[in-house]
Amino acid sequence: MKKFMSLLFVSVVALAGCGGSASGSSDGQVTEITLWTASSHYFLGDEKVDKDGNTYRDESTAVYQIAADEFEKETGIKVNFKRVEPGNENVDSLVKQNDASVDIYAAAPTMTDDQIIEYMEPQFDSVESCEKEYRNCDMFVQSDGNIYAQVPSISYDGVIVYNEEVIKAAGYDEVPTDIDEFMNMLQAIKDNGVTPIAEHRIENWPLNTFTLVASYMDNKSDALGELLNYEDPFSVDSPMGKTELLMAEMVEKGYFEQSTYADFGVAMDSVAYGDSGMMLLGNWVAPQIISRIPEGETANIKVAPFPKAKDDAELNVSIVPNVYFYIPKGSDAKDESQQFIDYLKNNEDIQKAWAATPNLADENAFVETIPDYVSDFAARIEDGEIVTLPNYVYSPNTLASQEILKDMGVYADAKFIGNVYDAAQTGGVEAAKKELESLNKQWKAAKEARGVEYQEVN
Repeated sequence: MKKFMSLLFVSVVALAGCGGSASGSSDGQVTEITLWTASSHYFLGDEKVDKDGNTYRDESTAVYQIAADEFEKETGIKVNFKRVEPGNENVDSLVKQNDASVDIYAAAPTMTDDQIIEYMEPQFDSVESCEKEYRNCDMFVQSDGNIYAQVPSISYDGVIVYNEEVIKAAGYDEVPTDIDEFMNMLQAIKDNGVTPIAEHRIENWPLNTFTLVASYMDNKSDALGELLNYEDPFSVDSPMGKTELLMAEMVEKGYFEQSTYADFGVAMDSVAYGDSGMMLLGNWVAPQIISRIPEGETANIKVAPFPKAKDDAELNVSIVPNVYFYIPKGSDAKDESQQFIDYLKNNEDIQKAWAATPNLADENAFVETIPDYVSDFAARIEDGEIVTLPNYVYSPNTLASQEILKDMGVYADAKFIGNVYDAAQTGGVEAAKKELESLNKQWKAAKEARGVEYQEVN
């Protein structure tokens, strides 16, 4: 099968400058494509701060644009870029209309699996065919044997990306692996007048980290699918409810930012400058934080696993796509889009900019591009100190849970976590408990209406 691949995770999306996805020459050959990305720094360049405190774009780091210019010289195909807005509403609406202005969708989709299957081209017809080009193929969205994504770089999610100087000033040489001692460290950071965690609360998506923590609570991979396995999935007796209550406790104690950051860049700045101790996201955010350190200054940005949820638990992290590539069915330039995806994944400078672990079938490809903070982390995984779980498991339980949360109106932008966070901000842990009770009632009603039950999955 000819593959029309799609790439998953944080990165690339392009815009056709004149509003169309492709323009044809007199012989009908497509000469332009649009690539949409949630990470505009890949085509605009990293935001940096000069010695006078002025922010500017470093065009030498605009790796997608540099690659696109070379690609156009070699193929005659012009690549334009457009940014996916927070929540993905601007690009999702186009994809759902089969609009030809989206040729490559390179951002983590907010659509459900069923919608991905409906609107995106299948990239492979089996895990085996995928594995000829990529690793970790079994965690991509699948249906009837088809795989709907291309993932040339993987990262680790649900981790702590921290400023080493901040935690050392609080009396810690490294991030504790015990949850109680971790909370003590956050208090020590706060006592020093520093925000412990920059979570960028202007949007819900960063809070999705706590979905991963819920997986760690049970040493299982599929936190969403596991909701179906509990009568009251948002109670303190379930991994999700227990995790959200932990989050609420952190909110009540003031461990997150107390005023809303203007945007995600400001949140990253706070860690780079030492005004905040850490972010709870994926290691993909580390190079972005590092790029924001002012010229002439230094800051040691490191990565650590989230602490153990209980004594008999393992230290877990999730393997996630570092970049997502999808080709929508509405694209009129599928072959040309695939050419550019192949061009990106096989480019050393691009792999280096992704600053994670290449996910190509050739395990030796581009290993020299892996940064030190990732290789150190990977060594702990190799030694068995840290256990990896797939960030996403495609299963009937996941699909059913997605639909139930959607029926409840809390699936988009992780509102099933954000609503609890907001309740804790205004009323502390007690208010969060009431919100969890409300979610349980809504869940029961929506689940009964759908008539679905948990299924054992091998």
